Amino acid sequence: MAQPTCSCGSTRFELHEEDIEGATHTLAVIRCASCGLPIGALESENVGDLAADLSRKIDAQGRQIAAMAAEVSELKTKLVSISHLMGLIEGKMK
Repeated sequence: MAQPTCSCGSTRFELHEEDIEGATHTLAVIRCASCGLPIGALESENVGDLAADLSRKIDAQGRQIAAMAAEVSELKTKLVSISHLMGLIEGKMK
């Protein structure tokens, strides 16, 4: 395999973490160790790890929503019972 060479003739390269304006994350930029010319860029964060983390967060929120839905259903049942009892009370008062 041929050794990569910068336009300045150097064959040494360095990896630098860089903040890019407007980006939501940093990039790992490969630069020539001699002249600093950037020759490539990689995402510095592992996209797979980020996706797995987001998936866990979405699952947790889904469980919270399901718990809230169960509580709302329970409240609805109680309100129906209260409404029914109020109807019985009104009927006895007539």
